[in-house]
Amino acid sequence: MKTKKTRKTRTFEGLPVVDAKDDIVLNVSKHDVQISKKKDPAHCAAAEAGKRELKCEVKVYLSRMYVKTGKQWVRYVTPSNVSREIVSFDRGNQFEPGSYVFKAASISQRLGAHKGNNHKKTGKGNKRRHHVTTNVRAHASESWT
Repeated sequence: MKTKKTRKTRTFEGLPVVDAKDDIVLNVSKHDVQISKKKDPAHCAAAEAGKRELKCEVKVYLSRMYVKTGKQWVRYVTPSNVSREIVSFDRGNQFEPGSYVFKAASISQRLGAHKGNNHKKTGKGNKRRHHVTTNVRAHASESWT
């Protein structure tokens, strides 16, 4: 008889993390850009817009955004256009004001989704090269506990 595995609850900065249920739109203003800080997920232009519009703590990383609601963090997917703006901003350019849609995670992106290996093994180590973007803020996964 198989027993059901219990999933470990993910936490971020000591609080539980849940996946967002709906998408959210943040409107980054020129003022948000002016008061933002490079390489700081809590003070980039998108985070400043989130704090202004949502009236709560927001942290924006290259692949995920976290919004603190009460005693938990709600996790969104950072869109690719925001990721590009973050890289540009963290490297010394300006974050472009505008409206950005942060999506709720798809089924395969949700917490606890199985991340299987679909690649055939060739016996001699089928290693894929992975590019890491440098000279930008830390990744959100470095803050997980």
